[in-house]
Amino acid sequence: MQHVNGWGTWGASWAWSPLLVIVTIAIHAVGVVWIANVIEQVKPILLRQRFRYLDSGPGAIAIIVAVALSLAVLHAIESMAWAVAYPTGTCGECLPGNSRRSGRTH
Repeated sequence: MQHVNGWGTWGASWAWSPLLVIVTIAIHAVGVVWIANVIEQVKPILLRQRFRYLDSGPGAIAIIVAVALSLAVLHAIESMAWAVAYPTGTCGECLPGNSRRSGRTH
């Protein structure tokens, strides 16, 4: 087994992690504030255009669904940052028939 040094090692992964966590939290905080600002700007415009249902139960549900979908997109962006930082993760090793996991070669 070959000993590997450099940016792909365990120590380098731990070195990148705090920076990546800070970047992820910053993306999340900016994204949540942006979503809240968009809702605050769009809701009065829609109410002026006779979309009165926004102040009702179904309107509240529609807003919650829109926020949830926006947060899902935000989390996808954050996960892409992690995927870029760790492109050779261990997810592929978990797949059945993987030669490194099973000790077999195909």
